[in-house]
Order: sequence, then C-alpha cells, then structure tokens
Amino acid sequence: MERFFNTAGPNKPELAYTLDPLSRFDLDEVLMLIRQSKYFVLHAPRQTGKTSCLLALRDVRDERIWHEPRQYQGRTIMVWGM
Repeated sequence: MERFFNTAGPNKPELAYTLDPLSRFDLDEVLMLIRQSKYFVLHAPRQTGKTSCLLALRDVRDERIWHEPRQYQGRTIMVWGM
C-alpha cells in the first residue's frame, strides 16, 4: 500500500508518513517526572500527534517505571510510577 499523510486518529508509521513521536518532547525529562510520581501535561493543538506520542511513550521499556498491565473495567491499563 502506498503511504499517505494521515489526518485522523493515531498515526501508524507503516501506513502513513510519520515524524518520530519520541523526538517531539524531552523523553528523559518526562521519564524523570514519571519516576518521581509527578504530573506532566502534553498540550498541543488538535491533530499534532499527542496520542501518537503517548502511545510511543507507552512502548518505552523502562522497568523502573512501568508495572505489569492490569485490567480495569474490562480494559487493559498501564500503571505508571514507582
């Protein structure tokens, strides 16, 4: 399938032209905030990659941060924090 510019929903790099979502913010700073159990805000205009960034962050494997996935009200959730 020919790649295209996605304008709706989370971006799938294998289908659409994509910027590396983890290069759009300071990953070390965000991981430090998560380790310290602090909040962070991902604020940007619509359709700029906020969901794609969070999905990429979810896939970062740092065992000091992520706990095992858990079920909550029929959905799988990732628990952040120490």
